[in-house]
Amino acid sequence: MNHLLRQIVASRCFDLDEFVSPPQNRLVLELSVLSATSFAMLGLHQPFFPIWLATRGLAAEQIGLILSVPIFLRAFVGPWITGLADRYIAPRHLLAIVGGIAGCGWLMMPFSPDFPVLLGVVTLTVTMMLAPIPLSDVITLDALRDHPALVYGRLRVWGSIAFMSVTLLAGLMVSWLDVTVVPVVMAIFSFGTTAVALWMRTGMFIPSRHIKPADPDAPEQSTPPLPMRLYLLLLGIGLVGSSNAVLNGFGPVLWVQQGILSWQIGVLTACSVVVEIVVFWRLGGSREVHKAYRYLMIGGGVAIVRWLLMGLAPDVLGIAALQTLHALTFALFHLGALAMVAALAPVARRAHVQGLFSAANALMFALVTVLAGPLVQAWGIKAYFAMIPFAMAGLLLIILSHYKK
Repeated sequence: MNHLLRQIVASRCFDLDEFVSPPQNRLVLELSVLSATSFAMLGLHQPFFPIWLATRGLAAEQIGLILSVPIFLRAFVGPWITGLADRYIAPRHLLAIVGGIAGCGWLMMPFSPDFPVLLGVVTLTVTMMLAPIPLSDVITLDALRDHPALVYGRLRVWGSIAFMSVTLLAGLMVSWLDVTVVPVVMAIFSFGTTAVALWMRTGMFIPSRHIKPADPDAPEQSTPPLPMRLYLLLLGIGLVGSSNAVLNGFGPVLWVQQGILSWQIGVLTACSVVVEIVVFWRLGGSREVHKAYRYLMIGGGVAIVRWLLMGLAPDVLGIAALQTLHALTFALFHLGALAMVAALAPVARRAHVQGLFSAANALMFALVTVLAGPLVQAWGIKAYFAMIPFAMAGLLLIILSHYKK
Protein backbone atom coordinates (compact mmCIF):
# COMPACT_ATOMS: atom_id res chain seq x y z
CA MET A 1 0.00 0.00 0.00
CA ASN A 2 2.81 2.41 0.85
CA HIS A 3 4.47 1.68 -2.51
CA LEU A 4 1.16 2.34 -4.30
CA LEU A 5 0.68 5.65 -2.52
CA ARG A 6 4.19 6.76 -3.50
CA GLN A 7 3.41 5.95 -7.15
CA ILE A 8 0.20 7.97 -6.99
CA VAL A 9 2.03 10.90 -5.43
CA ALA A 10 4.72 10.78 -8.11
CA SER A 11 2.09 10.67 -10.88
CA ARG A 12 0.36 13.81 -9.61
CA CYS A 13 3.30 16.18 -10.12
CA PHE A 14 3.91 16.41 -6.37
CA ASP A 15 7.44 16.95 -5.16
CA LEU A 16 8.21 13.49 -3.86
CA ASP A 17 10.93 14.88 -1.59
CA GLU A 18 8.18 16.42 0.53
CA PHE A 19 6.87 12.97 1.45
CA VAL A 20 10.02 10.85 1.70
CA SER A 21 10.49 10.55 5.45
CA PRO A 22 7.78 9.97 8.05
CA PRO A 23 8.83 13.02 10.16
CA GLN A 24 8.51 15.24 7.11
CA ASN A 25 5.20 13.57 6.30
CA ARG A 26 3.99 14.71 9.68
CA LEU A 27 5.30 18.23 9.12
CA VAL A 28 3.54 18.57 5.75
CA LEU A 29 0.31 17.35 7.35
CA GLU A 30 0.62 19.76 10.27
CA LEU A 31 1.29 22.81 8.13
CA SER A 32 -1.49 21.92 5.67
CA VAL A 33 -4.01 21.47 8.48
CA LEU A 34 -2.82 24.71 10.09
CA SER A 35 -3.39 26.64 6.85
CA ALA A 36 -6.85 25.12 6.39
CA THR A 37 -7.82 25.85 10.00
CA SER A 38 -6.63 29.46 9.84
CA PHE A 39 -8.73 30.33 6.79
CA ALA A 40 -11.75 28.05 7.18
CA MET A 41 -13.51 30.26 9.71
CA LEU A 42 -13.30 33.25 7.37
CA GLY A 43 -15.49 31.34 4.93
CA LEU A 44 -18.30 31.52 7.47
CA HIS A 45 -17.47 34.87 9.05
CA GLN A 46 -17.31 37.07 5.96
CA PRO A 47 -20.67 36.25 4.35
CA PHE A 48 -22.83 35.38 7.38
CA PHE A 49 -21.61 37.31 10.42
CA PRO A 50 -23.10 40.62 9.13
CA ILE A 51 -26.40 38.80 8.63
CA TRP A 52 -26.27 37.55 12.23
CA LEU A 53 -25.64 41.10 13.43
CA ALA A 54 -28.72 42.26 11.52
CA THR A 55 -30.83 39.72 13.43
CA ARG A 56 -29.85 41.54 16.63
CA GLY A 57 -31.84 44.56 15.44
CA LEU A 58 -28.77 46.73 14.87
CA ALA A 59 -28.86 49.70 12.52
CA ALA A 60 -26.68 49.70 9.41
CA GLU A 61 -24.36 52.29 10.98
CA GLN A 62 -23.90 50.11 14.07
CA ILE A 63 -23.14 47.04 11.95
CA GLY A 64 -20.61 49.02 9.96
CA LEU A 65 -18.92 50.16 13.17
CA ILE A 66 -18.79 46.64 14.57
CA LEU A 67 -17.24 45.32 11.37
CA SER A 68 -14.68 48.10 10.95
CA VAL A 69 -13.37 48.63 14.50
CA PRO A 70 -11.62 45.21 14.72
CA ILE A 71 -9.90 45.87 11.39
CA PHE A 72 -8.42 49.15 12.58
CA LEU A 73 -7.52 47.70 15.98
CA ARG A 74 -5.79 44.78 14.30
CA ALA A 75 -3.50 47.21 12.48
CA PHE A 76 -2.11 48.46 15.81
CA VAL A 77 -2.47 45.45 18.11
CA GLY A 78 -1.77 42.69 15.57
CA PRO A 79 2.01 43.25 15.31
CA TRP A 80 2.30 43.33 19.10
CA ILE A 81 0.38 40.05 19.44
CA THR A 82 2.42 38.19 16.84
CA GLY A 83 5.59 39.86 18.14
CA LEU A 84 5.15 37.93 21.39
CA ALA A 85 6.37 34.90 19.44
CA ASP A 86 9.75 36.59 18.94
CA ARG A 87 10.70 36.77 22.62
CA TYR A 88 8.22 35.35 25.08
CA ILE A 89 6.14 32.43 23.82
CA ALA A 90 6.37 29.81 21.09
CA PRO A 91 4.12 30.50 18.07
CA ARG A 92 2.32 27.19 18.59
CA HIS A 93 1.42 28.07 22.18
CA LEU A 94 0.39 31.60 21.21
CA LEU A 95 -1.83 30.12 18.51
CA ALA A 96 -3.54 27.93 21.11
CA ILE A 97 -4.14 30.90 23.41
CA VAL A 98 -5.65 33.24 20.79
CA GLY A 99 -7.86 30.41 19.51
CA GLY A 100 -9.17 29.75 23.01
CA ILE A 101 -9.87 33.44 23.69
CA ALA A 102 -11.69 33.77 20.35
CA GLY A 103 -13.75 30.66 21.07
CA CYS A 104 -14.89 32.02 24.43
CA GLY A 105 -15.70 35.35 22.81
CA TRP A 106 -17.94 33.76 20.19
CA LEU A 107 -19.85 31.89 22.90
CA MET A 108 -20.33 35.13 24.87
CA MET A 109 -21.55 37.10 21.85
CA PRO A 110 -25.23 35.99 21.83
CA PHE A 111 -25.51 36.99 25.48
CA SER A 112 -24.12 40.51 25.08
CA PRO A 113 -26.99 42.68 26.37
CA ASP A 114 -26.52 45.92 24.44
CA PHE A 115 -24.55 47.55 21.63
CA PRO A 116 -21.51 48.82 23.64
CA VAL A 117 -20.94 45.40 25.22
CA LEU A 118 -21.44 43.64 21.89
CA LEU A 119 -18.98 46.02 20.22
CA GLY A 120 -16.36 45.25 22.87
CA VAL A 121 -16.87 41.48 22.68
CA VAL A 122 -16.78 41.43 18.88
CA THR A 123 -13.66 43.61 18.76
CA LEU A 124 -11.73 41.33 21.12
CA THR A 125 -13.03 38.15 19.49
CA VAL A 126 -12.35 39.11 15.87
CA THR A 127 -8.89 40.47 16.74
CA MET A 128 -8.02 37.10 18.29
CA MET A 129 -9.71 35.24 15.41
CA LEU A 130 -7.50 36.93 12.81
CA ALA A 131 -4.22 36.41 14.71
CA PRO A 132 -3.74 32.78 13.55
CA ILE A 133 -3.24 33.89 9.92
CA PRO A 134 0.11 35.70 10.44
CA LEU A 135 1.09 33.18 13.11
CA SER A 136 0.54 30.30 10.69
CA ASP A 137 2.81 32.06 8.19
CA VAL A 138 5.45 32.49 10.91
CA ILE A 139 5.36 28.77 11.70
CA THR A 140 5.35 27.79 8.02
CA LEU A 141 8.26 30.06 7.08
CA ASP A 142 10.32 28.73 9.99
CA ALA A 143 9.66 25.19 8.73
CA LEU A 144 10.65 26.18 5.19
CA ARG A 145 14.03 27.41 6.44
CA ASP A 146 14.75 24.02 8.02
CA HIS A 147 13.24 21.92 5.22
CA PRO A 148 14.13 23.35 1.78
CA ALA A 149 12.16 20.60 -0.02
CA LEU A 150 8.87 22.05 1.25
CA VAL A 151 6.94 24.41 -1.03
CA TYR A 152 4.96 27.24 0.58
CA GLY A 153 2.16 27.38 -2.00
CA ARG A 154 1.35 23.69 -1.64
CA LEU A 155 0.85 24.23 2.07
CA ARG A 156 -1.01 27.56 1.78
CA VAL A 157 -3.36 26.22 -0.92
CA TRP A 158 -5.30 24.27 1.71
CA GLY A 159 -6.34 27.58 3.25
CA SER A 160 -7.97 28.62 -0.03
CA ILE A 161 -9.63 25.24 -0.44
CA ALA A 162 -10.95 25.36 3.14
CA PHE A 163 -12.25 28.91 2.67
CA MET A 164 -14.17 27.99 -0.50
CA SER A 165 -15.50 24.74 0.95
CA VAL A 166 -16.74 26.34 4.16
CA THR A 167 -18.38 29.19 2.24
CA LEU A 168 -20.35 26.69 0.15
CA LEU A 169 -21.27 24.47 3.09
CA ALA A 170 -22.15 27.45 5.30
CA GLY A 171 -24.84 28.54 2.86
CA LEU A 172 -26.48 25.13 3.15
CA MET A 173 -26.07 25.09 6.93
CA VAL A 174 -27.71 28.48 7.40
CA SER A 175 -30.61 27.55 5.10
CA TRP A 176 -31.19 24.27 6.94
CA LEU A 177 -30.78 25.60 10.45
CA ASP A 178 -30.73 29.32 11.15
CA VAL A 179 -28.28 32.20 11.09
CA THR A 180 -28.32 32.19 14.90
CA VAL A 181 -25.95 29.19 14.84
CA VAL A 182 -23.15 31.33 13.37
CA PRO A 183 -21.49 32.28 16.71
CA VAL A 184 -21.62 28.67 17.93
CA VAL A 185 -20.02 27.31 14.75
CA MET A 186 -17.42 30.09 14.86
CA ALA A 187 -16.60 29.05 18.44
CA ILE A 188 -16.11 25.47 17.26
CA PHE A 189 -13.72 26.69 14.55
CA SER A 190 -11.76 28.77 17.08
CA PHE A 191 -11.46 25.94 19.59
CA GLY A 192 -10.42 23.79 16.64
CA THR A 193 -7.50 26.17 16.11
CA THR A 194 -6.46 25.60 19.73
CA ALA A 195 -6.75 21.83 19.28
CA VAL A 196 -4.62 21.91 16.11
CA ALA A 197 -1.98 24.05 17.85
CA LEU A 198 -1.76 21.61 20.76
CA TRP A 199 -1.58 18.65 18.36
CA MET A 200 1.29 20.14 16.35
CA ARG A 201 4.92 19.39 17.09
CA THR A 202 6.38 22.28 15.10
CA GLY A 203 6.10 25.98 15.93
CA MET A 204 8.37 25.99 18.98
CA PHE A 205 11.12 28.29 17.66
CA ILE A 206 11.63 31.48 19.71
CA PRO A 207 14.39 33.68 18.19
CA SER A 208 15.44 35.38 21.42
CA ARG A 209 16.22 32.00 22.95
CA HIS A 210 18.05 30.48 20.00
CA ILE A 211 19.83 33.28 18.14
CA LYS A 212 23.12 34.35 19.71
CA PRO A 213 24.84 37.63 18.84
CA ALA A 214 27.80 37.35 16.47
CA ASP A 215 29.98 39.14 19.04
CA PRO A 216 29.33 37.77 22.56
CA ASP A 217 31.02 40.82 24.10
CA ALA A 218 28.79 43.28 22.23
CA PRO A 219 25.82 44.72 24.13
CA GLU A 220 22.60 42.88 23.39
CA GLN A 221 20.32 44.63 20.94
CA SER A 222 16.83 43.51 21.88
CA THR A 223 15.10 45.02 18.87
CA PRO A 224 17.20 45.07 15.69
CA PRO A 225 16.10 47.93 13.43
CA LEU A 226 14.05 47.19 10.35
CA PRO A 227 15.53 48.32 7.02
CA MET A 228 13.86 51.26 5.29
CA ARG A 229 13.33 49.19 2.15
CA LEU A 230 11.15 46.84 4.20
CA TYR A 231 8.85 49.71 5.20
CA LEU A 232 8.63 50.83 1.56
CA LEU A 233 7.85 47.27 0.54
CA LEU A 234 5.11 46.85 3.16
CA LEU A 235 3.50 50.13 2.13
CA GLY A 236 3.69 49.24 -1.56
CA ILE A 237 2.22 45.79 -1.03
CA GLY A 238 -0.58 47.28 1.07
CA LEU A 239 -1.45 49.85 -1.60
CA VAL A 240 -1.61 47.29 -4.40
CA GLY A 241 -3.70 45.01 -2.19
CA SER A 242 -6.05 47.84 -1.24
CA SER A 243 -6.83 48.43 -4.91
CA ASN A 244 -9.04 45.33 -4.66
CA ALA A 245 -11.45 47.28 -2.43
CA VAL A 246 -14.10 48.02 -5.06
CA LEU A 247 -14.14 44.45 -6.34
CA ASN A 248 -14.11 42.75 -2.95
CA GLY A 249 -16.51 45.13 -1.26
CA PHE A 250 -18.91 46.07 -4.04
CA GLY A 251 -18.22 43.75 -7.00
CA PRO A 252 -21.40 41.64 -6.64
CA VAL A 253 -23.50 44.78 -6.13
CA LEU A 254 -22.16 46.27 -9.36
CA TRP A 255 -22.69 42.99 -11.18
CA VAL A 256 -26.34 42.93 -10.13
CA GLN A 257 -26.70 46.46 -11.48
CA GLN A 258 -25.31 45.18 -14.79
CA GLY A 259 -28.04 42.53 -14.90
CA ILE A 260 -25.83 39.55 -14.06
CA LEU A 261 -27.78 36.68 -12.51
CA SER A 262 -27.19 35.33 -9.01
CA TRP A 263 -25.88 31.95 -10.19
CA GLN A 264 -23.52 33.73 -12.54
CA ILE A 265 -22.18 35.79 -9.63
CA GLY A 266 -21.43 32.53 -7.80
CA VAL A 267 -19.54 31.23 -10.83
CA LEU A 268 -17.60 34.48 -11.20
CA THR A 269 -16.56 34.31 -7.53
CA ALA A 270 -15.54 30.67 -7.89
CA CYS A 271 -13.39 31.52 -10.92
CA SER A 272 -11.07 33.67 -8.83
CA VAL A 273 -10.71 31.07 -6.06
CA VAL A 274 -10.02 28.24 -8.52
CA VAL A 275 -7.20 30.09 -10.31
CA GLU A 276 -5.81 31.11 -6.90
CA ILE A 277 -5.63 27.45 -5.89
CA VAL A 278 -3.95 26.51 -9.19
CA VAL A 279 -1.25 29.17 -8.79
CA PHE A 280 -0.55 28.26 -5.18
CA TRP A 281 -0.22 24.60 -6.12
CA ARG A 282 1.74 24.92 -9.35
CA LEU A 283 4.12 27.76 -8.47
CA GLY A 284 4.30 27.22 -4.74
CA GLY A 285 6.59 30.11 -4.01
CA SER A 286 10.21 31.05 -4.39
CA ARG A 287 13.07 31.54 -1.99
CA GLU A 288 14.89 33.55 -4.66
CA VAL A 289 14.54 37.28 -4.03
CA HIS A 290 14.80 38.27 -7.67
CA LYS A 291 12.01 35.86 -8.63
CA ALA A 292 9.80 37.04 -5.75
CA TYR A 293 10.38 40.64 -6.83
CA ARG A 294 9.34 39.67 -10.36
CA TYR A 295 6.11 38.19 -8.95
CA LEU A 296 5.36 41.52 -7.27
CA MET A 297 6.01 43.48 -10.43
CA ILE A 298 3.77 41.23 -12.53
CA GLY A 299 0.95 41.26 -9.95
CA GLY A 300 1.06 45.04 -9.49
CA GLY A 301 1.23 45.74 -13.21
CA VAL A 302 -1.63 43.39 -14.07
CA ALA A 303 -3.75 44.98 -11.30
CA ILE A 304 -3.57 48.32 -13.13
CA VAL A 305 -4.77 46.69 -16.35
CA ARG A 306 -7.47 44.72 -14.53
CA TRP A 307 -9.10 47.76 -12.91
CA LEU A 308 -8.93 49.68 -16.17
CA LEU A 309 -10.77 46.95 -18.03
CA MET A 310 -13.27 46.35 -15.20
CA GLY A 311 -14.22 50.02 -15.32
CA LEU A 312 -15.19 49.66 -18.99
CA ALA A 313 -18.24 47.57 -17.95
CA PRO A 314 -17.49 44.26 -19.71
CA ASP A 315 -20.21 41.63 -20.14
CA VAL A 316 -20.36 38.46 -18.06
CA LEU A 317 -17.84 36.62 -20.25
CA GLY A 318 -15.46 39.56 -20.07
CA ILE A 319 -15.78 39.69 -16.29
CA ALA A 320 -15.11 35.92 -16.12
CA ALA A 321 -11.93 36.42 -18.14
CA LEU A 322 -10.85 39.29 -15.88
CA GLN A 323 -11.60 37.19 -12.79
CA THR A 324 -8.91 34.75 -13.89
CA LEU A 325 -6.40 37.61 -13.50
CA HIS A 326 -6.88 37.06 -9.75
CA ALA A 327 -4.22 34.40 -10.29
CA LEU A 328 -1.71 37.21 -10.86
CA THR A 329 -3.09 40.17 -8.89
CA PHE A 330 -3.55 38.14 -5.69
CA ALA A 331 -2.06 34.64 -5.73
CA LEU A 332 1.20 35.38 -7.54
CA PHE A 333 1.47 38.76 -5.82
CA HIS A 334 0.96 37.16 -2.39
CA LEU A 335 3.67 34.57 -3.02
CA GLY A 336 6.11 37.31 -4.02
CA ALA A 337 5.14 39.52 -1.08
CA LEU A 338 5.61 36.79 1.50
CA ALA A 339 8.98 35.77 0.08
CA MET A 340 10.26 39.35 -0.05
CA VAL A 341 9.06 40.20 3.47
CA ALA A 342 10.66 37.01 4.81
CA ALA A 343 13.93 37.84 3.05
CA LEU A 344 14.13 41.39 4.41
CA ALA A 345 12.89 40.76 7.96
CA PRO A 346 15.55 40.19 10.67
CA VAL A 347 15.14 36.65 11.99
CA ALA A 348 14.87 37.95 15.56
CA ARG A 349 11.81 40.00 14.58
CA ARG A 350 10.19 37.78 11.97
CA ALA A 351 6.93 37.35 13.91
CA HIS A 352 6.65 41.11 14.51
CA VAL A 353 7.26 41.81 10.82
CA GLN A 354 4.71 39.20 9.81
CA GLY A 355 2.23 41.01 12.05
CA LEU A 356 3.14 44.32 10.41
CA PHE A 357 2.62 42.76 6.99
CA SER A 358 -0.84 41.51 7.93
CA ALA A 359 -1.78 44.73 9.73
CA ALA A 360 -0.63 47.05 6.94
CA ASN A 361 -2.70 45.13 4.43
CA ALA A 362 -5.76 45.17 6.68
CA LEU A 363 -5.51 48.86 7.55
CA MET A 364 -4.99 50.12 4.01
CA PHE A 365 -7.70 47.85 2.65
CA ALA A 366 -10.13 49.11 5.30
CA LEU A 367 -9.33 52.76 4.55
CA VAL A 368 -9.72 52.33 0.79
CA THR A 369 -12.95 50.37 1.31
CA VAL A 370 -14.37 53.30 3.28
CA LEU A 371 -13.41 55.58 0.38
CA ALA A 372 -14.79 53.16 -2.20
CA GLY A 373 -18.34 53.31 -0.83
CA PRO A 374 -19.05 56.93 -1.85
CA LEU A 375 -17.17 56.39 -5.12
CA VAL A 376 -19.38 53.45 -6.06
CA GLN A 377 -22.45 55.46 -5.07
CA ALA A 378 -21.42 58.37 -7.28
CA TRP A 379 -19.65 56.69 -10.20
CA GLY A 380 -21.05 53.18 -10.32
CA ILE A 381 -18.82 50.76 -12.20
CA LYS A 382 -16.40 53.56 -13.11
CA ALA A 383 -15.26 53.47 -9.47
CA TYR A 384 -12.79 50.82 -10.64
CA PHE A 385 -10.84 53.62 -12.33
CA ALA A 386 -10.22 55.16 -8.88
CA MET A 387 -8.35 51.99 -7.85
CA ILE A 388 -5.71 52.46 -10.56
CA PRO A 389 -3.76 55.20 -8.68
CA PHE A 390 -3.48 52.96 -5.61
CA ALA A 391 -2.05 50.11 -7.68
CA MET A 392 0.32 52.48 -9.49
CA ALA A 393 1.55 54.06 -6.23
CA GLY A 394 2.08 50.65 -4.69
CA LEU A 395 4.00 49.43 -7.71
CA LEU A 396 6.22 52.53 -7.57
CA LEU A 397 7.03 51.94 -3.89
CA ILE A 398 7.86 48.31 -4.61
CA ILE A 399 10.29 49.44 -7.29
CA LEU A 400 11.85 51.95 -4.88
CA SER A 401 12.21 49.27 -2.22
CA HIS A 402 14.16 47.16 -4.67
CA TYR A 403 16.82 49.84 -5.09
CA LYS A 404 16.77 51.27 -1.55
CA LYS A 405 19.52 49.94 0.68
